Amino acid sequence: MKQRFLVTLSVPVLASALACGSLPAITIGEPATATPLPPTVTVTPEPVQPSPVPSSTALPPTEPPTAAPPTVPAGPLPVSAVISADNAADLVEFQNIYIAPTAIVSAPFSPTALQVASFGFDKLVRVWDIANDTSVALAYELSGHTESGFALSYSPDGSTLASGAGDFTVRLWDPATGRSLKTIRTQSDVYRIVWSPDSTRMAFVGYLNSRIFVIDPDSGREISQIRSGNTILWSVAYSPDGTMLAAADNDGVVTIYDGENYSEINQVSTGQGAGWDMEFSPDNSLLASCNASGKAMIWRTDSWARVATIEAHSGECTDGVFTPNGEVYFTVGADGNLNAWDPRSGAQLNRIYFGRYLWWVSVSPAGDLISVANDDGTLRILGIR
Repeated sequence: MKQRFLVTLSVPVLASALACGSLPAITIGEPATATPLPPTVTVTPEPVQPSPVPSSTALPPTEPPTAAPPTVPAGPLPVSAVISADNAADLVEFQNIYIAPTAIVSAPFSPTALQVASFGFDKLVRVWDIANDTSVALAYELSGHTESGFALSYSPDGSTLASGAGDFTVRLWDPATGRSLKTIRTQSDVYRIVWSPDSTRMAFVGYLNSRIFVIDPDSGREISQIRSGNTILWSVAYSPDGTMLAAADNDGVVTIYDGENYSEINQVSTGQGAGWDMEFSPDNSLLASCNASGKAMIWRTDSWARVATIEAHSGECTDGVFTPNGEVYFTVGADGNLNAWDPRSGAQLNRIYFGRYLWWVSVSPAGDLISVANDDGTLRILGIR
């Protein structure tokens, strides 16, 4: 993910906010330092205008506005076919949901329920009910974070939704009821949260830290700290079978660890630029990195040979995701494009232009819908008509 900000936090304000909660805050990790990285976006405490596209990743003026996806009229969502390499070129926009006047940064689908969640600069976590036979409807609006939201992730069993923000906290929620479960205090902004496949461990990384923090979500207690070099870590990913944990740093080094004992297995390199996002394919055979250079790189996990180097975006490549069948790898980026790729050949299957910086892309567990988090404060839902 992408979430590249330097946020100044007042310790008294944080302490006061935590003291007001009904559940105790849990402190994870030790204070850490790292070489400062110039932010590409400045986060203000209370933004009231739509967040501009960062100047360092301004959209090319030559992008054709006619490349926007066809839009299905508002109302009930059409029934969508499962997305595959054969029909990825037929994607259309089903819903354009305006959420806030500031950027929406994360928008994952629930793995077990007909839900999609959203989180962004307005600090609110929202849970949306979504189905093929009904319109998208807001189920819960969850408050508690005091700074801009970055990370959002459902546990694989669907029982917990974890959110991480610039207020140095991870909050755990029950997505079925909207109830707050736990607040975990960290030593940095939280940029990426991932879960082990059995939902018993949660790992996160954040700014000003070169460690992966692995915690027990039930107790909130730390299981392990994994030191990964001396630079900031931007992304982390568990393999679907739980045997591997990968993290990418600010120098473009991707380190793969054993998912159980956290011993180092291998390192690969993006060549240049930080790895904003890491994703394993559903069958564990591929690892993809979406990079600040705009490239996406894909490696085989049996030999760590590079399968493809894709010139994915003219600006930063901010997020990527595989379809559940593994046939398509989607990326989004600073150039405002949603791209579909064949992950083994690197061939482009589709390109849809949205006109603004895109932060996040997710695919529903059924493989029939796509969510895109947009800098203009909208959540876009796409599928095959």
